[in-house]
Amino acid sequence: MDDRYKTQERLIEQLQEEIEARKKTEKELREALLRANVVWDQAFQFIGLLTIDGTMVAVNQAPLSFSGIKKAEVLGKPFWEAPWFDRSAALRDRIRTSLDIAVKGELVRFEEWLRDKRGTLRCIDISIKPVRDDAGDIIFVIPEGRDITDRKRAAQELRESEERLQAILDNSPAVIYLKDPDGCYRLINRKFEELFHVERNQFLGKTDQDIVSKEVADKFQMHDRAVIESGGAIQVEEEVTHDDGLNSYISLKFPLRDIKGEIYAVCGISSNITERKKMENVVRESERRVRAINKELEAFAYSVSHDLRAPLRSIDGFSQILLEDYSDVLDELGKSYLVRARAGSQRMGKLIDDLLKLSQLTRGEILKRRVDLSRLAREIAAELQEDQPEREVEFLIAPELVAEGDEALLRVLLKNLIGNAWKFTGRAGRARIEFGALMSAEGGVTMEPDEPVYFVCDNGAGFDMAFQDKLFGAFQRLHRAIDFPGTGIGLATVERIIRQHGGRVWGKGVVGEGATFFFTLGP
Repeated sequence: MDDRYKTQERLIEQLQEEIEARKKTEKELREALLRANVVWDQAFQFIGLLTIDGTMVAVNQAPLSFSGIKKAEVLGKPFWEAPWFDRSAALRDRIRTSLDIAVKGELVRFEEWLRDKRGTLRCIDISIKPVRDDAGDIIFVIPEGRDITDRKRAAQELRESEERLQAILDNSPAVIYLKDPDGCYRLINRKFEELFHVERNQFLGKTDQDIVSKEVADKFQMHDRAVIESGGAIQVEEEVTHDDGLNSYISLKFPLRDIKGEIYAVCGISSNITERKKMENVVRESERRVRAINKELEAFAYSVSHDLRAPLRSIDGFSQILLEDYSDVLDELGKSYLVRARAGSQRMGKLIDDLLKLSQLTRGEILKRRVDLSRLAREIAAELQEDQPEREVEFLIAPELVAEGDEALLRVLLKNLIGNAWKFTGRAGRARIEFGALMSAEGGVTMEPDEPVYFVCDNGAGFDMAFQDKLFGAFQRLHRAIDFPGTGIGLATVERIIRQHGGRVWGKGVVGEGATFFFTLGP
């Protein structure tokens, strides 16, 4: 009896231990299932579980939150009848077809635009895949979905951005291209296609050797390597033969870097300068011819000057001898003729001197530097007053007028303008001469911003504006020589100096009230 009793107690103890172990296992299983459900419901992707006939037996929270429907509305029902599919017949048919393929052991994947609970269209990447047991039999089907709307829209924006960039590049007159460090083209614009007779879809991935000779291609690649090695931009001149012959390009090449700072491409922007170079050659040839012509004219001018001066000196000299040695046999009329002959020959000599000075203004380059125009004007005024101290003339010279120009030429310019004002105020009661500058569009001319307009103003004889087109012509005179002597070269000299500086000159006058001459000195 005792042995049987002990055996029963041991059996009871073993049974209790098994019961406790099973309870523990069931608890752990419930906790594991609970954790799995938490992970399942917190997953961002849409996840469901279907039987092989398409009945939904489980679904996580993501598609329910997306559509706003409840779990009870879909569990136990065919998957294709779920409310989140907008009840579209075409979509239901596609779902059923996809399930038929999945239960045969294949993965099905496609994209659909579905409306969320707010009515907004969202792009869902849907995959349906089979689940097998240990024996390899399909026992369930799992549909999954991922909201890829943001990715799709980002891709669309990227495509549109690339299309806009390509449109900008295609409408550029420059040749634009992108090469990787190996020299393969990754992007070209329409101008590139036109010049090299290629199509971008077929050309991308090719190199310079596919479009130009080896010699030219080697030069292109040498320039690209210089960009990669230096890590900075370079500007080079390149030559390429097209249908119309040899063309010259000025090319700006620079590196493109990724977020790590590594160079992943070389960008080139090339502008055709063939016509510009042709024009430069034409200009250089023209300048060479002009220099040759000027040299000939200079020689001619000196030759004519020499040939004219000799007879003029003879006329002046013999006239003076007649006046000195034969004055007792000449009457007053004869003497007046000789005086007039001498004055004419001397005036002719002065005219020759002025012509030579005018011709010299066209030779050589101007030497620009900062010039104190106020100082020059004061010096010229002092010289005039020293030559004719008997005259009382009021000078108004603005201080600190400074300009960029050739000081020697600007002295000649002011000497002519102020000298003219001095001459034409000779009969004014209270003569006044002013030199200043305007910083606005006064004087009847439209100016660039902050472009100073200088002026010399007097209250002398003035001139008739009907003849203003003759002001700056050589030998053009608006007054009689007997009233105001001169050669008619002064304002022509002024105009030539102003033109050499890139400026403009014009005048305003009223007969008997004075004149004002305005001028600029260019940029």
